[in-house]
Amino acid sequence: SVPVEDPEGTGHGLRLLRSHAGGAGAELPARHVRAMLAVRANQLLAGGSGIQPAFVTALAEALRLGVHPAVNEYGGLGTGDLTALAQTGLTLIGERPWRTSAPASAPGPASGTAPATVPDGAGGPSTSAPPTDLAPPTDLAPATTAAAATSPAVVAPALPELPAPVVLRPGDALALLSSNALTLGQAALGCHDLDVL
Repeated sequence: SVPVEDPEGTGHGLRLLRSHAGGAGAELPARHVRAMLAVRANQLLAGGSGIQPAFVTALAEALRLGVHPAVNEYGGLGTGDLTALAQTGLTLIGERPWRTSAPASAPGPASGTAPATVPDGAGGPSTSAPPTDLAPPTDLAPATTAAAATSPAVVAPALPELPAPVVLRPGDALALLSSNALTLGQAALGCHDLDVL
């Protein structure tokens, strides 16, 4: 065996996430992805994975804040939900944007659209708006002059709070990927939907 230095171990973890994140097809509904986040957080809380606690905190924060990673419906076949969890890992470390089902602008009479509803996990079809990319704005700065403060301005839509990016450490990527959390989350939602019937 050959010892791997920390920078190489972190680089390997990032390459592992990137190489497994190539999904295809439409994005999964938010409720499926959020169920996966809840299952994976609970699995990690059981211990034994060796992942740093910051990942569990970030998963819980994503659930609390109502955001989720973009996860494609098709991934690789194997021992776990590698593609979905790799896409999640890249979002947790800040390489991919978070998603929300909330519309980018408030619907109403001016826009001529009906208000969107966000799925509440109770099953049934959803009329939610398509997912919206969320990332911290990089080109917005506060007004610095009195003229700018008193003149009418276009107000950018407020972005929701996002989980802080987690710094990837050696061993984190494999610990995050090693799970069937998406399948378990979808199965739990299916059982819930059957109970509702």
